Amino acid sequence: MFADESNAKCETFVSRSPSRGAAAIDAFSSPHLWRSTLLWCVPPPYLLCQTLAWLRGNRAKAILGLPYWTSHPIFPSLFPPNYTPPFVKDYLMFAEGMHVINPIEGARAPNTIRAYKGCMKKLLDFAKERRIDPLCPESLLIFSLRRLEEGRSLSSFKILSSSISFFSDPVSPFVSHMLSLFADFARRCSLVSHHKNIPVSHVHALVHCASLSPRDTNRLRAGLGTALSFGALDDLTWSKSLLKISIRKAKNDQASEGRETFLSIEEDSESLSLYDAYTQQVPRSEWVFPSLSHPSAHISTDQFRKDLYSLCEVAGIERVTPHQL
Repeated sequence: MFADESNAKCETFVSRSPSRGAAAIDAFSSPHLWRSTLLWCVPPPYLLCQTLAWLRGNRAKAILGLPYWTSHPIFPSLFPPNYTPPFVKDYLMFAEGMHVINPIEGARAPNTIRAYKGCMKKLLDFAKERRIDPLCPESLLIFSLRRLEEGRSLSSFKILSSSISFFSDPVSPFVSHMLSLFADFARRCSLVSHHKNIPVSHVHALVHCASLSPRDTNRLRAGLGTALSFGALDDLTWSKSLLKISIRKAKNDQASEGRETFLSIEEDSESLSLYDAYTQQVPRSEWVFPSLSHPSAHISTDQFRKDLYSLCEVAGIERVTPHQL
């Protein structure tokens, strides 16, 4: 999957393989190459999305060689149904099984490749169902939260992380940190026994991070920040009665006592203090501040609850009850 003298037919080509005629091993550090000449680009799979974004951002002309993997997140952008995007001038598609894709697939065991493709297909199907962009890193976090809510094991998150690394660009440090937290929750959490009349909750990203690390400010901030990051994906309605502040502690011996968890949502609670601290560390974007007209504005109790409920809705967590939040 690397360009060299034998497969690059242009004067200049971009390659990570140090061969005669290669313009640069790190092509993204030389933007003048993308604007001045026609390039032959054969990036490895995990750089395909970044290469396409770079080409479009610099209005560059290039011949892009990529494997015929319809499960790769870049395919919906390049080959949408029923029309050709304006930035694609022409394309030539070879039959599946050509030597172009064999070296990459041969680098992993067949069962591993099947597991990666299956996991990626589930992510794409989930994104299509929820009408979100599968190429957006936030969709990966929402999908991960959904699998966490389903009670998936640590191995499931390892496969998801490996498939993303195999097919896509490297994720941002923030997304990578959140994925590692989810995996840590899956590894360390143990299901809490519940009263028979209270449904089992698997919203570990909020509930179990409190029970495992109640004094870990960074972890709590990350969990709350993730919840607040996805409230703008849909225009959702919500029920005040569903999210009232009387949060029941969901343990068998205390379910009937109505004790509140640490995650109270009063105006002077630690939760809102953590949110205020979180806004100072994360870039101010529409993803992180879905509910605020201005990032520095004060967030109200009702708006905080609305964002948490929106997260559950987008992630597909339908049976939300007060004790879960």
